[in-house]
Amino acid sequence: MKITIFSSMSKPEFASSVLKIAQDLENAGHQVTIPFETQDVLHGKMDNNREDVEVSRKTRLEFFDIIKASDAVLVTNREKNGIAGYIGGSVLIEMAIAFANGKDMYILYPLPEISTMRYVQEINLMKPIILHGDVTKIQ
Repeated sequence: MKITIFSSMSKPEFASSVLKIAQDLENAGHQVTIPFETQDVLHGKMDNNREDVEVSRKTRLEFFDIIKASDAVLVTNREKNGIAGYIGGSVLIEMAIAFANGKDMYILYPLPEISTMRYVQEINLMKPIILHGDVTKIQ
């Protein structure tokens, strides 16, 4: 199965986690695409405070095409900003693209309470499969 991973890329440990998960999925026979900036974040070469709007727009559109070509997506929603199961704006947009294109959607950890993250209701309407940290549940 072709799986595209979505993740916050604000910390090197998030990038490291994405690489580990991608390796586990590849070992299980899946084809995996990770966020473009994973290696840069891992090696401290990414400045998340500076964005080249045209480059960002182009890479975002390229990533949307990858989502459309995937069979499924996996959201690696680690704790961020003190919120367990955090999903930020960029990942939410990617999830919407996947949902609109009928992709199977997996979320690594349970979602936070709606009082913590107000768009949890919209995510639940996409009917994701919550893996409770176990990527071997992806079929």
